[in-house]
Amino acid sequence: EMKLLEQDVMQEVFEGQYANQAESFLHLIDAYANKRSDQAVRDMVSKIYHMSLSSPWPMEWMEGLVAPYQVKNKEELQQTKMIHEIVTHVRQLVSDMQIQLEHLMHLALAEDGPSAYAATLEQDIKQLEAVDDCADYEQMQTFFAGLKFGNLSAIRKFTGDPLKKRQRAMQSRKKLTR
Repeated sequence: EMKLLEQDVMQEVFEGQYANQAESFLHLIDAYANKRSDQAVRDMVSKIYHMSLSSPWPMEWMEGLVAPYQVKNKEELQQTKMIHEIVTHVRQLVSDMQIQLEHLMHLALAEDGPSAYAATLEQDIKQLEAVDDCADYEQMQTFFAGLKFGNLSAIRKFTGDPLKKRQRAMQSRKKLTR
């Protein structure tokens, strides 16, 4: 019965918000619902509601969820813990990508490797090193917007290990640079 009551209340609230054309509600629907249904938003609201019940002060707990997103301007947003964590995480991802590209470079320069790929791989690595010059989220965003990976050179009459060429070098790089 509680589940049915919850669904009825959810239906009533959503219908009221749709009828009122509440701007913040419509933004929520645009951001998290798919084109055919708002069920994902309903599920999210239900999940947050149930999680709040595990707190001794559910309303305070929910207010704490929105606090990190209440900023007045871009500069204040740049100083939030959330943005700092995103920047740190992206730096780690780029570092991991550089390591993988360096492994591909060693593969390309191996005795039977596709050495023609080495120059492009080296450019990829150098390009990614520039992320260290990004001081904040905005600079990092600009960096990624301008990031362009070159094409691997065509290798005619390759006499090395075809497995190294095709499966390891080409496919691995393709996954990295998507």
